[in-house]
Amino acid sequence: MGLGLVTKRVCNMATKLIDVAPITGAYIAVSFVAASTIVDVFMRYFLNSPIRGVIETNTLLLPVIVYLGLAATQRSRRHIRVNILIMHLPPRAQLVLETGVFVLAFSFVFVMGLQALEDAMMSRAIHQVMFGTDPPIATFPFKFVLPIGLWLFCFQYLKDIAKNVALLKVKVPVLLERRAVEGEGV
Repeated sequence: MGLGLVTKRVCNMATKLIDVAPITGAYIAVSFVAASTIVDVFMRYFLNSPIRGVIETNTLLLPVIVYLGLAATQRSRRHIRVNILIMHLPPRAQLVLETGVFVLAFSFVFVMGLQALEDAMMSRAIHQVMFGTDPPIATFPFKFVLPIGLWLFCFQYLKDIAKNVALLKVKVPVLLERRAVEGEGV
């Protein structure tokens, strides 16, 4: 087994892990929010004994749900796209324009990730907690999810850019037409 094959397998495994782990984390967070809310409502109204910190913890979990789901949304192309202008262009021009937009979006999201990391590190340095909770809930672990989610989103953009560039190099409009007909969009 050559080094190239091992490297390819390791890259494929890493890509699968990056694809599965964040969305699994988001699903776990959604499940926790739902379950803790149901239990808290039951405890509050039927036993008159609410669980302290549930609302605050659920508030901190909402960005986890959103930011860990960004890369999966981009990968599955299940986000909102406005195609009024682009749909009148030839498939190759659509692909070039989409690739350019991906490069701009990658740049913007990468800088957002840097800013989010800086904020998370500052939050950790000052041991930031959510006010009004007893015991205090540390916010910094939740803040580290933002740069992770944003950079996973960047990784997905890089994969999409590479895929589009590979399609542009092929110079076969049939592939682009097939991609448009299959509903993947160009």
